[in-house]
Amino acid sequence: MVKGMAGISAIITLVGFLTTVDFSGFFEDTGNPTGLIFGFLIIIVFFVGIPFLTAFSYILLAGEVMEFSMDFNTEKLYSLMEKKGYDITPRDITNIYPDGKPASHESKIED
Repeated sequence: MVKGMAGISAIITLVGFLTTVDFSGFFEDTGNPTGLIFGFLIIIVFFVGIPFLTAFSYILLAGEVMEFSMDFNTEKLYSLMEKKGYDITPRDITNIYPDGKPASHESKIED
């Protein structure tokens, strides 16, 4: 969902940019090649930089919203899991196996 939002925001930014900017002002013919180079640089920044920054800002916003609502989403997930009959008891992640099972799977090499 975040990936789609970032892509759509880049397209919207690009279309909005293309409809409002007159590119002829970037390429004034003063006889100096730096004006032409500067015009191309500005256009590259507008076509690549601004859509990227807009999309990245949406990604950061989505991350902040997800982090802000993490406690609510965790409780909601646990309640759904409990309704479905899953065991929601917290586990020690260093040994996820039940008592009596080995802590890790070790392969034995037979000679």
